[in-house]
Amino acid sequence: MTRKPKRVALEADTDLRRVVEEVSADKTPRLIERDDTLLAVVVPAEEYAFSFAGTANKQ
Repeated sequence: MTRKPKRVALEADTDLRRVVEEVSADKTPRLIERDDTLLAVVVPAEEYAFSFAGTANKQ
């Protein structure tokens, strides 16, 4: 089940390690933004694997 993503403002002191650990724990994606611009999306590994099954290891 995909949950509604939470927004994270990217600042000089943003702890991305903490953000990644929170995503892993609560399975809720995070939208990483700076100045109202979406820069990246962090999703739980299980969601990524499901969405891109079979393509993650192809290079």
